[in-house]
Amino acid sequence: MPIKLFNIHSDPNLQLIDTQHREYLDLIDAFTLLPIDDIGISRILETMSFIENHAETHLQTEEGIMDLIAYPEKDYHISEHNCLRENLALIPATYYTHGKSSCLDMLKYLKKWIISHIGHTDSRLINYYLEYYKK
Repeated sequence: MPIKLFNIHSDPNLQLIDTQHREYLDLIDAFTLLPIDDIGISRILETMSFIENHAETHLQTEEGIMDLIAYPEKDYHISEHNCLRENLALIPATYYTHGKSSCLDMLKYLKKWIISHIGHTDSRLINYYLEYYKK
């Protein structure tokens, strides 16, 4: 059964999370689909800065929601967010040590990781959030 990444919710917090997920994956796709010869270090640094900033905004949004609802799996969820933060920060240095193709490989791997995170960890948060506001 395929993972449903984006849900249609009437709740503005959940709409925001879905929109941010979609935008974040679109950013990664746009970058990884560029011809490798068109990617120089300045483009990598600029794009990675943009992706990191967008990711940080999104992660803070989710973490704020976790605080709002006293989410019991918050520590685990944030540990996954921190793993993503650390991996995103490594990509520019990877350019210098392993080259362009390794940067793109890392982004492709992180995209798969993000999709899994959305399908599992974020889904649990969304389900808890919906139950919390049913009460």
